[in-house]
Amino acid sequence: MKVPADDKFEIKKALEEIFFTGNLDILDKLLAEIETYEVLYKNLLTNEFINAIKDANLLNIYNEYKKIVSEKPEFEDEDVIFIESFLNSCLEKKITLSRDENKNIRLLLDNKEFLNQERTSLKLSNGEQNFLSLSFELLKAKKVNEQLVVLDDPISSFDSIYKNKIAYAIIKFLSDKYSLILTHNTDLIKLLEHQLNNSFILYYMNNTEGENNGFLKINDHEKRILLYIPSLIKLFCSDIAPEILNEKAFLISIVPFLRGYCYLIQNNEKKDKLTKIMHGYETESVNLSLLYNELFQTNIIENEHVISVHDILSYDIDDLNILKKDKFPLLAKTLMHSFTYLYLRMTVEKKLVDKYGVDTKNNCMLNQIINKAFPSSKKDLENTKNRIFFLSKKTLLNEFNHFEMDMNIFQPAIDITDKALEKEKEEILKKLGSL
Repeated sequence: MKVPADDKFEIKKALEEIFFTGNLDILDKLLAEIETYEVLYKNLLTNEFINAIKDANLLNIYNEYKKIVSEKPEFEDEDVIFIESFLNSCLEKKITLSRDENKNIRLLLDNKEFLNQERTSLKLSNGEQNFLSLSFELLKAKKVNEQLVVLDDPISSFDSIYKNKIAYAIIKFLSDKYSLILTHNTDLIKLLEHQLNNSFILYYMNNTEGENNGFLKINDHEKRILLYIPSLIKLFCSDIAPEILNEKAFLISIVPFLRGYCYLIQNNEKKDKLTKIMHGYETESVNLSLLYNELFQTNIIENEHVISVHDILSYDIDDLNILKKDKFPLLAKTLMHSFTYLYLRMTVEKKLVDKYGVDTKNNCMLNQIINKAFPSSKKDLENTKNRIFFLSKKTLLNEFNHFEMDMNIFQPAIDITDKALEKEKEEILKKLGSL
């Protein structure tokens, strides 16, 4: 037998003593000592394993799993009927919802198992699959004990029909819960309001260094004009007058909305006049005071303001005080943003048209002007960089679509913070100065 060099049990010494004395008691004592340490080693190993299990939190995970299994939510008949009807009417496919003998949910799509299947094998679009998933999440949220449910932009990837259904489902399933819904899309806010009036408190959430941060409550005045276009129009007809700090700046800031309003009421004459002062390459002037009062059938704009493109481009946008902020803080921010968007778009148009001789008869839109000023060329990398720079800027491309398509005057202010707008403004003006 080969004795290890580190002979902890002094085996070599014991064997030599046995050999010379013939005393086998020494061997029995040695074997007993080794067996004692063997038992101790097994106990230490067991303790190490137990500690490793504790550190891995496996016991808590197992207990949580057992709790989930034991608390499988039971669906009331009304829930089953509603969810089946809800999904069938929206997806236009045969949906059956039931439980198997182990109380597990079974969802059949055209009589075939749907749950736990590969997404690529399902005969549903991504939008339909997301809609199904959200429906069950809402049903699950209804059944849990927690009273607060958080939803993060639940309608972001759905069309108008789905959006309306989801808004209804939120109210249906979560009527006994407190729901915190995060969204940058005012469509959902309006849908919830129309499904159930005064069903929510509205906050504007901001988290930007140097700005007013936190959950900022939207007061009842602004909540109403955000949700209802007639209330906004009524405000512009009369109640806005004592809130205006600078008539000229107010009229310029509202020009995009006025043009959208002209589209809505089919007043092409006034729409064309407003268009003339929304492009930096134009030279005409418009009596905005007269136009505003006529459109809203009011007389709240007391002073005459004949505005040209030059007036807008020469305005100091670093010092915009348009509206009082105590009663209408969100609207005041919106008008400041709207003025800045208009100024930047027109400044870019003016600079590019003048410098690069762009024909505005055939290229009247900003994206057309940008593409003409910086034509695509594999040999001219600088052109490509400039074109991408201007076409990628949020303030230059599509923000005014909100005014003309759905009269949503607030969306531009919701989409970008004051700090982000200031940064983009500085970048654009710096780029123009470098051309």
